[in-house]
Amino acid sequence: MPPTAYNRIAAALRDQILAGSWQGSNQLPTERELCDQFQTSRITIRRALQTLEEEQLVERHQGVGTFIKSNPERKIPLLTSDYFGSIQTHAPDLSRTLEYLRTAKADEDSAKRLGLNIGEAVLEAVRIDRLRDTPIATDKVVVVEKFADRLDMVHFAEMNFLSLWARKQRIELDYCTQSIEATMAEKSIAAYLGIKSGDFVLKETNVVTVMGGIPAGLFVTHYRHDVFRFESTIDLKSRGAITKRRG
Repeated sequence: MPPTAYNRIAAALRDQILAGSWQGSNQLPTERELCDQFQTSRITIRRALQTLEEEQLVERHQGVGTFIKSNPERKIPLLTSDYFGSIQTHAPDLSRTLEYLRTAKADEDSAKRLGLNIGEAVLEAVRIDRLRDTPIATDKVVVVEKFADRLDMVHFAEMNFLSLWARKQRIELDYCTQSIEATMAEKSIAAYLGIKSGDFVLKETNVVTVMGGIPAGLFVTHYRHDVFRFESTIDLKSRGAITKRRG
């Protein structure tokens, strides 16, 4: 994902903040000074500062300025059900590797979630996402075989997998059921993420359906809790419609 102008500026400022370049002063240069420094528009500078604010590195006060938070620690805000969009904004330099892709038999958990019989054929993959060579997330993907016959290793390694999946398989994705919990990393997850077994991680489980509410794919992702935070927006006006559909 090629970084945008504001991505590049946000990255430069982020590196300076985390390196303590402004020790002795917790206030960043003014927007005008940053425009001159980076030879860009005020709109681009404001978007870069907004990105840093969303990562909880700075606080912005209208008419006063932008201030570095005490003991700044980067947290990538992860919008629920939009991992790709979150990464595009906050970590465009993130890379994905495919550990394996294989035909497997659905175990008890995946069979139950995908409406299959235990032992039915599925396509299974494990992927690792890295930020500057540091593993920060890993997921296991299980796709029902009939919805995966046009997919290969290249497709599973793509960051924008859902859109590519729908296009290649000529299917229309319907909705996703999601659960998020804090859990302790099992040995295999700890190895993928480069952490200790038993360390806390954020676990997200998604079941993606195609039109008609037919389960097509299971995505179980583990995130480094020190890198991510979850964020969501709830449309209160449509809650009744959602409840009616799911009921």
